[in-house]
Amino acid sequence: PEPVLQWSFKSKILIDGPQPEDDRIEVVPRRKRLLLAITNAMPTDRGDYMCIATNLAGTGQALVKIDVYFAPYISRQSPPEVSSWVGNTVNLTCIFEGNPTPTVSWYYQGRKLNNDNRYTITQVDNTNFLEVIPTLDSFGQYECTAENRYGEAPSHHIELIEAVAPSKPTQADAEALTPVQAQVTWMEPVDNGGLDITGYLIRYARSGSPPQEVEFLPDQPAIVSGLYPNTEYVFSVAARNAIGYSPFSSNVALLMPQEREPYRPRITSPGMSTTPDSYKLTWDKPDNGGLPLGEYRIMYRRIFLHRNSSALSGYEDWVRETAPSTVTEYDLRNLHPDSLYEVEIVATNRLGSSERNKIRFHTARNIEQPIGSEKQVPSSKQTIHKTLSTPEIIGMVIAIFLILLIAIDLSCFVLNNCGLLMFLCVTFCDKQEHKEYSIANQEMHETTYRKEDLREVEEMRHPDQVHVRIQDMDDRPSGYNKISREYETAA
Repeated sequence: PEPVLQWSFKSKILIDGPQPEDDRIEVVPRRKRLLLAITNAMPTDRGDYMCIATNLAGTGQALVKIDVYFAPYISRQSPPEVSSWVGNTVNLTCIFEGNPTPTVSWYYQGRKLNNDNRYTITQVDNTNFLEVIPTLDSFGQYECTAENRYGEAPSHHIELIEAVAPSKPTQADAEALTPVQAQVTWMEPVDNGGLDITGYLIRYARSGSPPQEVEFLPDQPAIVSGLYPNTEYVFSVAARNAIGYSPFSSNVALLMPQEREPYRPRITSPGMSTTPDSYKLTWDKPDNGGLPLGEYRIMYRRIFLHRNSSALSGYEDWVRETAPSTVTEYDLRNLHPDSLYEVEIVATNRLGSSERNKIRFHTARNIEQPIGSEKQVPSSKQTIHKTLSTPEIIGMVIAIFLILLIAIDLSCFVLNNCGLLMFLCVTFCDKQEHKEYSIANQEMHETTYRKEDLREVEEMRHPDQVHVRIQDMDDRPSGYNKISREYETAA
């Protein structure tokens, strides 16, 4: 059967009619033909076009190569200004497009250049290089041109500038960071000499001593160390590029401060130990404050947390150790596995101790140890200091109050036969025992009254008569009346 015809370019099928991406390219169907029309051909239209015919029996295709000829143009090139210096080789570059391949020429101040001991011209694909070994008369404007039979590209000009050392930095200043350290700052040079600044040189000196110098990178803080406390220094700074150094800036004077205690060590060790029973504490050597370091004092302790939260529940006593001033690491040993610790470190000198720096770390877990089994088990040989929560404090206050009330009530019961305890005894003890106790008590009172009344009667007896003194019977018990009557009958 009659085949279906298609055009493809760069593995993409072209649709019938103008192409959506570029309407200069159009596919025109005709009877048993399929035309491909390209209007205003451009260099990007060059390439392989494939005509494809397909029916039930299979597919056939034919390759068409299209080449577009055009005048050259410069696509990329060196910057308009390039810096170098005498004897320093430099490359000037022109990257061009053109078909057929154009001829590239280089000119210096209107004179066409050829290969010699100062200039070398090479070409790789569509890139042309001019290698220049500058002399005193090599600096100036260079020109690159490209041409073929269809035309000539506009000239491209490159200025080769003789690089020099940069100008001096401005607004230099110095600030004391510690009694033995100072930081120098400045403004960049106004002129870099045609080359990038590669560094800065700090010159400093104290009265009566030769100057010293130290170099820094452009993005590096200029911190000068090893200075003397309570001493005046003079600082200046120079910039450097590939040519050399600039003149030094104006001098700036700085009086260093007095000696002091060391600065705080900065701990650098992580918060997790790699072993279950030890921890390597590391730190940066601090500034000594202008005096030799004495020693490092290290103390650490285990911390206990509540089982179901991260709240602090207690801690062990501090373990105190020392390390010499020559080291910046120390091993803490005999620790408990899977436990939280805190460690503090201070540096010392003759004037005292630095501020404390501390970190918390966690020891690794033993492989045989269940997770969390060690966290809440304090050592029996060490004192545990516990912190109480608010509910625990309230409970303790209530318990103390109740104990005081019980003690007061017990005192009232023993001394005065009253109080809550006395009430309970009276209410719940055996009533019969209480009744017997009341009868016995009454008999004791009757006996007492009887003895007293008899003594009173005896005292009033006369040889011839008996005088009986009758008192108010309402205030006497019944037993008293009976005794008085019996005594009258006997008389």
